[in-house]
Amino acid sequence: MAGKRKSRRNFGRVRKLPSGRFQTRYPGPDGVLRPADRTFATSTDADRWLMRKRIEIEEGRRLDPVEGQTTVRDWAARWLAAVSPQLKHKTQASYRSLINSLINPALGDRELSTLRPITIAEGAAR
Repeated sequence: MAGKRKSRRNFGRVRKLPSGRFQTRYPGPDGVLRPADRTFATSTDADRWLMRKRIEIEEGRRLDPVEGQTTVRDWAARWLAAVSPQLKHKTQASYRSLINSLINPALGDRELSTLRPITIAEGAAR
């Protein structure tokens, strides 16, 4: 009896679109399946992308797409507000000064999702 081959994929989903390309979806932190930002020519390419996405999530390197739209300036302000209760007043002032004098002028208006190591290195060199 010929049946459908059971997928060995245990993370995310891949489906073939009418165009012949493949779309992937992966579970976000809330359990909702989110689509990849692009489609793939082959199912193998889609599977590879899902494997990389899973590793990214497991290693804590995944950035939520909505969170990625946050600017460095806004994120720095949230970070400072979150860590301030544990810091001495002088340390808080020092961090605030560094953020305002070095980080915000170079990178403050950039969205988190656009940052790459080279972007930060170039920003720091200014």
